Amino acid sequence: MTDIQSSSHSALGYERDPELRARFGASAQNLRVVHGLPDRDHDGERRLIADLALEGGGIKGIGMVGAMRSRARRSHCGARGPGVSASSSNATA
Repeated sequence: MTDIQSSSHSALGYERDPELRARFGASAQNLRVVHGLPDRDHDGERRLIADLALEGGGIKGIGMVGAMRSRARRSHCGARGPGVSASSSNATA
């Protein structure tokens, strides 16, 4: 079995190997424990904080909105988010 398989049952259209998902989850948890910072907005839960820089405008703005929504759904939080043009409105959201 390869690491990624197409799947009509998944919202993303693919599934990863369960063992690989488990190893990734364990690694992500270790990163949060070792390098995460307490998040005051989530009862002190340790989270990874990453800055994000966006640029461009026009049609790229639609993609940036999707990227920011995906980032938020996955509980990624950023300390700073400078931007230019369409990205500036996404970075401040």
